[in-house]
Amino acid sequence: MSQKKFFKEPTKSQISRRKENYSENPLDIESIKEGQYVVTSSPLLNTNFILDDPVDFQKHGPEIRLRRYLSIEAAEADVEKGVIPLHLRQEAYERARKGRLAHACYSFVPLIGNDKRRRRVGLVQILDGARIFAFSESLRKKLGVSEREFYEKVKYPGIKVKPYDNAKGTAKDGAQLIVRIPSSENNERYQFRMSGIAVDNNSRKLAISHGLGSNHQCGFSTFKELRYPFAEEPETSNVFQVCKHETAAVYAIIDYCLKTSGLITPLETTQIALPSKRFQELYKRMLDSWLIYDETLETRDKLRKPLQAEKEIVLDAAVKLFEYDEALFCNTKRDGKLKDYDWTLRK
Repeated sequence: MSQKKFFKEPTKSQISRRKENYSENPLDIESIKEGQYVVTSSPLLNTNFILDDPVDFQKHGPEIRLRRYLSIEAAEADVEKGVIPLHLRQEAYERARKGRLAHACYSFVPLIGNDKRRRRVGLVQILDGARIFAFSESLRKKLGVSEREFYEKVKYPGIKVKPYDNAKGTAKDGAQLIVRIPSSENNERYQFRMSGIAVDNNSRKLAISHGLGSNHQCGFSTFKELRYPFAEEPETSNVFQVCKHETAAVYAIIDYCLKTSGLITPLETTQIALPSKRFQELYKRMLDSWLIYDETLETRDKLRKPLQAEKEIVLDAAVKLFEYDEALFCNTKRDGKLKDYDWTLRK
């Protein structure tokens, strides 16, 4: 399947030709039947965020704060107890379920190195990254080559992974890898360095994983990192916004390490959640079967497709409703492999 066809989504006009179902609850799209679509009213932000502005919600919206470690030693002590980032996300989302606040992302803070910007990870970026990862895998299957050959040889399309590591450096600070990620909007490819990847099964692996970062800049990350602080923000406003290209890179690095070296540590310590099949299916319905009725529009039908902030709010609500393991945990026995998820959308 071509890149353009793989990422193509139905237009508002195409969706609105189907049978309309009005709902006060956007999560009803999970069970919408083929040939139908759900319409909900705008805005979703009024009751969820102090600012009635989608862009501000993405930049300043409340975060689900993963456990903040005060030292590397504290993180190492948790490693001895068997704690991994999955447990920290489960813990944080369980706390968040007790409130009614909508969250724009989850966040964590580095412990190693000079870059102490907290990392903000949005659920839309996780799913869009998984989609890019699946697109690359579809190209590999079409070519019929091994994972190692596909990831390493530049002549092939799709995601490329090239490690730059040494035993002493990776044990202390984690691995650095050069990745090449295809765009979902056009034929452009992004090449950048990923850092903070834990590959050694040692006591520092949790601390290393908190330093996930890259030197990548796309339109999303550049724009979202331009932000002014709110007086009530407990931490610095200087943040690292993880984008879909970086989440796709993390998934590819995990796969590359498993397939070429049998390394499981990158998977165990990933700070990027792996969405379940159910969560991915919900997102697909958001892309192909959901419209917003917006009185502010000048069009006759006053319908539009949802904004990214609106998708984020509904995905956040879904995690809290489904519980963490039903939404942000890829159980291969239940879901199959993340890279094999079917991203075909309804027309």
